[in-house]
Amino acid sequence: MKNITIPNSVTSIENYAFDNCSSLINFVIPDSIIRIGYNAFVGCSGLTSITIPNSVTSIGMSAFAGCSGLTSITIPNSVTKIGMSAFDDCSGLTSITFAGNNNVYHSNGNCLIQTADKILILGCKNSIIPTDGSVTSIGYQAFGGCSGLTSITIPNSVTSIGISAFGGCSGLTSITIPNSVTSIRMSAFGGCSGLTNVTIGNSVTSIECYAFNGCSALSSVTFTNTTGWYVTKTENADGGTYIRVGNPQTNTYYLVSEYYLYYWYRK
Repeated sequence: MKNITIPNSVTSIENYAFDNCSSLINFVIPDSIIRIGYNAFVGCSGLTSITIPNSVTSIGMSAFAGCSGLTSITIPNSVTKIGMSAFDDCSGLTSITFAGNNNVYHSNGNCLIQTADKILILGCKNSIIPTDGSVTSIGYQAFGGCSGLTSITIPNSVTSIGISAFGGCSGLTSITIPNSVTSIRMSAFGGCSGLTNVTIGNSVTSIECYAFNGCSALSSVTFTNTTGWYVTKTENADGGTYIRVGNPQTNTYYLVSEYYLYYWYRK
């Protein structure tokens, strides 16, 4: 099954409709479609392009996850709801466009942004995070599985790096967390196997467990603010085991091995 055309009588592509149809190459969505269900095209790795018509208002969770052959995506401004991980693990993506602005989403610099909340919800290997203050948080799995991402600059407007935000970005070699960031969520950089150097800005007060799990090449983690750090297995605990974070090599061992299961806090 390589080419499919849906008749105009259909208004919804249901959940799991084309689940793991890896041989699917071309797909024409008619203007009658209003909803694309969750996992509708999950694992369709042969799909290279998709046109979402202006009739669509909702794209479900993981709808296109694992579509590794997809190189570009244009989302019409009729869409007002995009589920979590809708385009997760689309490692071939080079271009992300939201056509217009509907006050819910917009795009800038190959980033898809939830406008009111200022959350970057989808990026790709060509993304440039805007510096105009429109992004304050890098959301859940925003760059998940983006193995072609080799570098990214996080602007000073960002205060939070979300769960698995850069999970599986195996091509990323170094990252600087700016001084604006206060929290690094669980598995934020998990599986970044090419990451060698990390600099953590002086405003970070929490690093959740697994934040750098699977960063097998990591050799240096520098904390700009080295005072008051402690680790605990209890989330939001008001105390724990105080540790010294002045040595970049020791910090690496702590984050990747000894204390990777712990929550890190700074008072």
